[in-house]
Amino acid sequence: MASKSKKQTAQLRAQKRKRKQEKRLKQKAKTAKLKTARGSVGQRHQEQLKRMLPTAWAGENQTDVAIFDEAVLATLNAQQQSAVNVVKESLRLIECGQPDQADQAAAAIPRKSELSDWRLLIRGIKFWLASDPVAADKAWHKLDQDRRPTRIARAFQLAHRTDLTELANNTADKRSAQDSTDAEGASSQTPNAALPFDDELLRAAKIIRRMRIDRAAIRIATAGVKQKREYEDEIPNSTISPEKVTWLQEFGRDFRGIEPNLVRALEIAALDRAYRQPYCDGKRPKNC
Repeated sequence: MASKSKKQTAQLRAQKRKRKQEKRLKQKAKTAKLKTARGSVGQRHQEQLKRMLPTAWAGENQTDVAIFDEAVLATLNAQQQSAVNVVKESLRLIECGQPDQADQAAAAIPRKSELSDWRLLIRGIKFWLASDPVAADKAWHKLDQDRRPTRIARAFQLAHRTDLTELANNTADKRSAQDSTDAEGASSQTPNAALPFDDELLRAAKIIRRMRIDRAAIRIATAGVKQKREYEDEIPNSTISPEKVTWLQEFGRDFRGIEPNLVRALEIAALDRAYRQPYCDGKRPKNC
């Protein structure tokens, strides 16, 4: 009887170990799937941003071109270069998630300056990022329709539309019809004023929508924070596991440039949990 009891106990232990191993394998599979999704979204956004390099169109204002073309910037006079550098610094502040500071910096551009449209653009972006599209539209209302700030503002305005894919298809059809009757239109770099949207503008609007309205990073972060990591259940009183810290490092690498405030908030929460977590040196006691 004793031998049979020991055999049954051994079988139960083996079954328990098998279930635990299966659970760990499932958790690893979920982690791998989430990591793939996170990496694909974050990396794809970064690659799309790198490809969104502005190209000057025929007859474009040279001070506008100088903002993204160093060779053109070098041809301007000192006063123009100074104003262009103010715009570039303001745009950099927006990229760093500091729209208020960007607006303050752009305020140095005189109202009668040929770059005053950029001051209005930056002010409108500040309102748009604060979820106040009405104030943003008011700031953008006076923009010169033939200047680049208007195209940038239009991309932000279009981003609120949910039918961007349909607009892209309709624009492609109209462009095809126009190209069949105007051979020169295909070689021109000038944005077509007859079409309310062009491919480049819609592509920019889609990227803005994915990053700032749909905000896939929040969905991925929520899933990552809630997901149990391997061995977490086996560490009593644990507030954050090493595996979750590793996940956070990878998430920050992929999304810091897109969602700096979200990444920073997660890092602060992780540090707070790590600070409150009990630590033990050597062999772990039962209560540790």
